[in-house]
Amino acid sequence: MVHNENGKAVEKLMYELAEEYDGAVWDLFEIMGGNGSAGAWREAGLMKNDRLHFTKEGYRILGDMLYGALTD
Repeated sequence: MVHNENGKAVEKLMYELAEEYDGAVWDLFEIMGGNGSAGAWREAGLMKNDRLHFTKEGYRILGDMLYGALTD
């Protein structure tokens, strides 16, 4: 596993663009728990071993969370 050094720069740009264009950001990295959270999701059976893709249950939970964010 290799940490993506561009992550923080991309995150910053997403928030800047959302502000500039009156948009929103659904920050999955922070929603999951931030740095190191992929391991916890994997241990809970919600992420596959590649720590990039989710399991069916993981995707269902994320879908429910996104739906809740959009409707609350």
